[in-house]
Amino acid sequence: MFKNFGLILPLEKYKKYGKFTPAFLFEKRILLLRVKEYLKASKDKKIKIEPFYAIKSNDYIGILRELVKLGFGLDCSSKRELKLAKMAKARKIIFTGPGKIEEELKYALKNFKEIIINVDSFDELERIKKINLKKEIKIGVRISTLFQKEWQRFGIPLKELKDFFERAKNIKNLKFSGIQFHKSWNKNSRPYLETLKEIKKYLLNNFSREDLRKIEFIDIGGGLEENVDIFQFFRDIKKFWKENLLKALPNAKIFTEPGRWLSTHCFHILLKVLEIKNGKIAILDGGTDNFGFSSKFYSPIINISHPAKRERKFILAGNLCSVFDIFGKKIFASKIEKGDIILIPFQGAYTFSDSRDFIKEIPKVIEI
Repeated sequence: MFKNFGLILPLEKYKKYGKFTPAFLFEKRILLLRVKEYLKASKDKKIKIEPFYAIKSNDYIGILRELVKLGFGLDCSSKRELKLAKMAKARKIIFTGPGKIEEELKYALKNFKEIIINVDSFDELERIKKINLKKEIKIGVRISTLFQKEWQRFGIPLKELKDFFERAKNIKNLKFSGIQFHKSWNKNSRPYLETLKEIKKYLLNNFSREDLRKIEFIDIGGGLEENVDIFQFFRDIKKFWKENLLKALPNAKIFTEPGRWLSTHCFHILLKVLEIKNGKIAILDGGTDNFGFSSKFYSPIINISHPAKRERKFILAGNLCSVFDIFGKKIFASKIEKGDIILIPFQGAYTFSDSRDFIKEIPKVIEI
């Protein structure tokens, strides 16, 4: 057994998949546990909170289909991701991201009935205006405040929101419905609350009560790190909303864009030791680039053939012709031998999506 991040992994369970290495393991059990926690934490009698899974976090079709079945919408940022959403039979779509081109916008509007476009700029608004909109289309706009310092190239400054709202009102069949913001690598609710405070202040000073009633959502984005206490996070968000925005925005929902928090733990990397060099280097049968793996962030590495409770120093190298192809330099193992099965758990976020066929092929995904 191996326990980390509050999750228990029965190591013996993974041994039988050793003959299929190198491979990703998609563990549906863990995804369902995370979804259950997320939905339970976000549930509220007074506030409607709707999640839209960020496809960029892990675009494996099995995850997308499972989340759609569970009632999630999908957050897309390109025509490619829109096509994946269509394959997953998604019913609710948010189309977000900078630099949307006319081809992508037309595809989105043609293929999805329930779609919201989070517009990223005034220029993008003009591109949408040029499209022959035959039915009412809902849009939001991404804004940035002082709390999105490194994200200034996305969206429009909050101070320009009123101008955007007025321009959007004058475009036929276009309905301004909400506001979106985003910031990544958030360890708690603070960045969200600080941004919501700025939005509240701006709206109350610049929008009429009638205009405020037209706002149907505030999309607080994603960016939550995988180990954030999701119950505490939503307690903070809901408390602020009830005390500050519930009356001001009587028709608004909260949209969220969970990615990393949902996808990290349900994907594992499985490898095999091909050979041992100099008594301190294990050559594995897969490469870091092929898995989209980065050794910049600590990842537990476990020898499930000979596990141990403590780590020992040992270099775990991939089989690519690259000096950077290193999975790690420590491993939970009592010993390491040729043929051992190596598990690197909780590798779902930004690995599968970043995997590439550099020198060797992208590994298969095994659903367990």
